Amino acid sequence: MFEIASFGDVDDRIRQVGEVLFDGISAEMSGKPWKFAFIDMRWRSGTGYLKPRVVLPDGTVRPLPDPPTAIEPSRFDFLVKADFVLDEAWKSQGNTGAKKWYGIRLTFKPAGETELNLDYDS
Repeated sequence: MFEIASFGDVDDRIRQVGEVLFDGISAEMSGKPWKFAFIDMRWRSGTGYLKPRVVLPDGTVRPLPDPPTAIEPSRFDFLVKADFVLDEAWKSQGNTGAKKWYGIRLTFKPAGETELNLDYDS
Protein backbone atom coordinates (compact mmCIF):
# COMPACT_ATOMS: atom_id res chain seq x y z
CA MET A 1 0.00 0.00 0.00
CA PHE A 2 1.56 3.30 -1.07
CA GLU A 3 0.86 6.52 0.81
CA ILE A 4 2.26 10.02 0.60
CA ALA A 5 3.58 11.27 3.93
CA SER A 6 5.89 13.70 5.68
CA PHE A 7 8.36 12.46 8.25
CA GLY A 8 9.99 15.45 9.91
CA ASP A 9 13.60 16.47 9.30
CA VAL A 10 14.06 13.46 7.04
CA ASP A 11 12.10 15.50 4.45
CA ASP A 12 15.19 17.59 3.78
CA ARG A 13 17.28 14.50 3.06
CA ILE A 14 14.63 13.16 0.71
CA ARG A 15 14.45 16.51 -1.08
CA GLN A 16 18.24 16.55 -1.45
CA VAL A 17 18.38 13.00 -2.78
CA GLY A 18 15.53 13.90 -5.14
CA GLU A 19 17.62 16.72 -6.60
CA VAL A 20 20.67 14.45 -6.98
CA LEU A 21 18.55 11.77 -8.65
CA PHE A 22 16.79 14.18 -10.99
CA ASP A 23 20.12 15.65 -12.10
CA GLY A 24 21.60 12.16 -12.58
CA ILE A 25 18.61 10.84 -14.49
CA SER A 26 18.50 13.96 -16.68
CA ALA A 27 22.21 13.58 -17.48
CA GLU A 28 21.82 9.85 -18.17
CA MET A 29 18.87 10.48 -20.52
CA SER A 30 20.37 13.57 -22.15
CA GLY A 31 19.17 13.77 -25.74
CA LYS A 32 16.89 10.74 -25.34
CA PRO A 33 13.13 11.16 -24.87
CA TRP A 34 11.65 9.79 -21.62
CA LYS A 35 8.21 9.89 -20.07
CA PHE A 36 9.23 9.48 -16.41
CA ALA A 37 11.79 7.73 -14.25
CA PHE A 38 11.54 6.22 -10.81
CA ILE A 39 13.73 4.95 -8.02
CA ASP A 40 12.10 2.21 -5.99
CA MET A 41 13.85 1.15 -2.79
CA ARG A 42 12.64 -1.60 -0.42
CA TRP A 43 13.99 -2.82 2.88
CA ARG A 44 13.86 -6.44 4.02
CA SER A 45 15.57 -7.63 7.18
CA GLY A 46 17.29 -4.24 7.48
CA THR A 47 18.83 -4.33 4.00
CA GLY A 48 17.81 -1.88 1.27
CA TYR A 49 17.47 -2.76 -2.41
CA LEU A 50 17.51 0.06 -4.96
CA LYS A 51 15.82 -0.35 -8.35
CA PRO A 52 16.22 2.60 -10.77
CA ARG A 53 14.08 2.57 -13.92
CA VAL A 54 13.14 4.89 -16.77
CA VAL A 55 9.91 4.71 -18.78
CA LEU A 56 10.22 5.64 -22.44
CA PRO A 57 7.49 7.41 -24.44
CA ASP A 58 6.29 4.07 -25.90
CA GLY A 59 5.81 2.66 -22.35
CA THR A 60 8.94 0.49 -22.37
CA VAL A 61 10.54 0.25 -18.91
CA ARG A 62 14.35 0.24 -18.95
CA PRO A 63 16.95 -0.04 -16.18
CA LEU A 64 19.24 2.88 -15.37
CA PRO A 65 21.90 3.33 -16.50
CA ASP A 66 20.64 2.53 -19.96
CA PRO A 67 22.04 0.31 -21.36
CA PRO A 68 22.97 -1.47 -18.13
CA THR A 69 26.20 -2.79 -19.68
CA ALA A 70 27.44 0.81 -19.99
CA ILE A 71 28.16 1.14 -16.27
CA GLU A 72 31.05 3.50 -15.63
CA PRO A 73 31.81 4.83 -12.13
CA SER A 74 30.93 8.42 -13.02
CA ARG A 75 27.56 7.37 -14.46
CA PHE A 76 26.87 5.42 -11.30
CA ASP A 77 27.64 8.06 -8.64
CA PHE A 78 24.13 9.48 -8.37
CA LEU A 79 22.74 6.00 -7.63
CA VAL A 80 25.36 5.31 -4.94
CA LYS A 81 24.53 8.65 -3.27
CA ALA A 82 20.80 7.95 -3.48
CA ASP A 83 21.23 4.49 -1.98
CA PHE A 84 23.25 5.89 0.94
CA VAL A 85 20.91 8.81 1.74
CA LEU A 86 17.72 6.77 1.42
CA ASP A 87 19.17 4.04 3.62
CA GLU A 88 20.13 6.62 6.27
CA ALA A 89 16.62 8.10 6.11
CA TRP A 90 15.10 4.64 6.56
CA LYS A 91 17.35 3.87 9.55
CA SER A 92 16.54 7.20 11.24
CA GLN A 93 12.77 6.93 10.94
CA GLY A 94 12.45 5.08 14.25
CA ASN A 95 13.34 8.34 15.96
CA THR A 96 10.38 10.27 14.55
CA GLY A 97 7.55 8.37 16.25
CA ALA A 98 5.73 7.99 12.91
CA LYS A 99 4.54 4.72 11.42
CA LYS A 100 7.49 2.77 9.96
CA TRP A 101 7.73 2.50 6.18
CA TYR A 102 9.50 -0.28 4.26
CA GLY A 103 9.55 1.10 0.75
CA ILE A 104 10.01 4.43 -0.95
CA ARG A 105 9.36 5.37 -4.54
CA LEU A 106 10.53 8.65 -6.01
CA THR A 107 9.11 9.43 -9.45
CA PHE A 108 10.61 12.09 -11.72
CA LYS A 109 9.31 13.74 -14.90
CA PRO A 110 11.52 15.52 -17.44
CA ALA A 111 9.98 18.91 -16.55
CA GLY A 112 11.25 18.53 -12.97
CA GLU A 113 8.11 17.30 -11.19
CA THR A 114 8.81 14.84 -8.38
CA GLU A 115 6.46 12.56 -6.45
CA LEU A 116 7.19 10.70 -3.22
CA ASN A 117 5.29 7.57 -2.17
CA LEU A 118 5.94 5.48 0.93
CA ASP A 119 5.02 1.82 1.32
CA TYR A 120 4.16 0.71 4.89
CA ASP A 121 3.78 -3.01 4.07
CA SER A 122 6.73 -5.03 5.34
